[in-house]
Amino acid sequence: MNFLFYSTDYKPNTGGISEHTDQIARELYAKGHTVTLIAPSMVGDEDIDTNRPFTIYRMPNYPLILHLSLLLFPLWLSRKQKIDYIYCPTWFPTGLYSIMISKITVAESIIAVHGREVVYSDENLRKKLIQRLNSVQSLILRSASIVVTVSSYTKNKLVEIGVPAEKIHIIYNGVKPSDFETDEIHPVIEREGLSSDNILLTVSRLESRKGHDTVIRALPNILKDQPDTTYLIAGTGSEKESLRELAKEIGVYDHIFFLGYVPQEDLPKLYNSSDVFVMPARRDGDSVEGFGIVFLEANAAEKPVIGGRHGGITDAIQNGESGLLVEPEDEDELAGNVVELLSNKRKAISMGKAGLERCKNKFTWGHVADRLVGAIHETNQ
Repeated sequence: MNFLFYSTDYKPNTGGISEHTDQIARELYAKGHTVTLIAPSMVGDEDIDTNRPFTIYRMPNYPLILHLSLLLFPLWLSRKQKIDYIYCPTWFPTGLYSIMISKITVAESIIAVHGREVVYSDENLRKKLIQRLNSVQSLILRSASIVVTVSSYTKNKLVEIGVPAEKIHIIYNGVKPSDFETDEIHPVIEREGLSSDNILLTVSRLESRKGHDTVIRALPNILKDQPDTTYLIAGTGSEKESLRELAKEIGVYDHIFFLGYVPQEDLPKLYNSSDVFVMPARRDGDSVEGFGIVFLEANAAEKPVIGGRHGGITDAIQNGESGLLVEPEDEDELAGNVVELLSNKRKAISMGKAGLERCKNKFTWGHVADRLVGAIHETNQ
């Protein structure tokens, strides 16, 4: 099959959508499909483009020119290369443009939805106005040949806005387990002289919904049972100072290290340095966790995970097997589960191993590509 990947969010950008797009494109190419990719130009894109086996076209990154290019160039390319499927990792603007292109070419549109795009809040007038876009969004998604969602939670939200269930295919996000195989320890462990036995880790943007504050509030109870526990926070964001103040206020600041941005190549060492990965994410306004690739990354590093019973996380974690689910803002429940895993090393190791096997058997990017091809075949029957 001949695929055109079509995204405004691609490498060298970091984040879930960029990774999602890149990995599926690479896997499809490796499986013998023809792949072309269109994305905006950005600083550092030459290093990315020269290291990909498929052709990447970069559009001028100036608002009006970019949108004209994102409409006209893919139209020309779809006709010239007889593209079979246009894959859009977001419904707007590329999802909309792909529908327009599919009306005048043989290419069919596949649009992915991750979670946040279909959850709106009534907190203020702006969000109420945004909510009115539901009808437009529903129209675009109903017009696609295939709609891909990353979790059952997201599928249910799409059905609520009128997208036919039979058009929606749940294709979970993936991970490359071999990328997380390492015996190396992150330098912060030795530099700070930290105990290697009781390290909690969160890797995410510092946003309210990620639940760092719940972990911090749970620390006093955790420290009563496991006094040498350390909490590592990797990531940047707007909540950093408020989290620092909270930690100082409740007297646990000395047990927390804010690591800032950690490059992708250093993440395996960081996961390997931890004992339990924890991210009790919750809904915050119209922001939700559509899946949570970081839980798979931690499992791929053979670490047990604890996540909030919310959104797509319930698909990312197999409760009681690869990790544990907790009520997102219940610090007592969280503390109890953390203490259980820190004090029962056999259980923690067993969950980590089960998580790794689950990744290998169900959640590699190869599985993601195979499920996408399977969805296409199913639709064409």
